[in-house]
Amino acid sequence: MSKFSKICMLGWTILCFVGSCSGMMNVAKNTQGKMGDAEAFGVGIGLFFWLVLWAVPMVVLGIIALVTRPKATAYAAPAQTLAAATLCQHCGKYYPGSARFCPLCGGQQ
Repeated sequence: MSKFSKICMLGWTILCFVGSCSGMMNVAKNTQGKMGDAEAFGVGIGLFFWLVLWAVPMVVLGIIALVTRPKATAYAAPAQTLAAATLCQHCGKYYPGSARFCPLCGGQQ
C-alpha cells in the first residue's frame, strides 16, 4: 500500500472519529447530561452511522490495496546462483551442478 493511501486512510479515520465525538458532545450539551431514552437511541444510531461511514470506505480501499499490490517475487542472490550453476552451450540456460549432459535439453557439455 502506498504512503499516500495510508495517510488518506488515517485522515479519514481521524475525521470520522472527530465527527462522532462532536455528535455525542452536541447531544450531551443539549440535554445537560440527562439523556432520555429517545436521545440515547439517537446517539446510538448516530454512532452506528459514523461506524458504517468509516468502515465501508476502509474495506473497499483495503480490498483495492490487496488486489493492486505488486506481487512478491523470490530473488536469489546472483553470486550463489551463478557459482552453483552451469551454462549450457546448446540451449543457453543455466542448470544446477556440473553434469556432463544438460538436464534441460540433453546436450553434451
